[in-house]
Amino acid sequence: MKPIRLVLYDEHPIITDAIQHYLSQYYNVKVQKICCSVEDLLNHLKHHQVDIIITGILSSDEIGISLISQIKKLNKMAKIIAFSSISSSFTIQTIMEAGADAFVSKKTGIENLYNKIMEVNLKEKNPCTNIKPTVKLTNKEKNIINLLKQGKSSKEISEITCTSANTINNQKNHLIDKFCCSNSNELITKLISMGYLEI
Repeated sequence: MKPIRLVLYDEHPIITDAIQHYLSQYYNVKVQKICCSVEDLLNHLKHHQVDIIITGILSSDEIGISLISQIKKLNKMAKIIAFSSISSSFTIQTIMEAGADAFVSKKTGIENLYNKIMEVNLKEKNPCTNIKPTVKLTNKEKNIINLLKQGKSSKEISEITCTSANTINNQKNHLIDKFCCSNSNELITKLISMGYLEI
């Protein structure tokens, strides 16, 4: 039986080195590549077959959850284990909705990561899973969310778009409701995870 081909990505080499060292004791897994940059990871995926990608989610480049959709575009069959020190239920839900197959908190023991690799490897991978129904956005909504992403306030957006602040607030609240979010920050994170926004 061939070992499971793994790729590790995290911007902190101490983390990926520790994972590789721990996994080296198992004959059934093989770390094919360690990546410390998103560019290196995506380039590797373009040229190599991979079974499981273990990836950090939050980085100083703010690649975040959109990285999952980039991975899936390059390799629909690879399974993704996301790991992060942030383990709020919203973060985990958003990561899973974005297409990750599993989540592991960096606060747990490293043996949990090996167990998760084994669990995920047994799952059947369907390239059509995790595809969400497309929600149409109007040009006006796209403009507002792009300005929100830039950190603009409702007042600033109203001045840029020559629209009243009340109208902008109403449209912003409509978007928050439309995507089942509680605030603008959650909305932006969710839109990034769903591929509506690029970081």
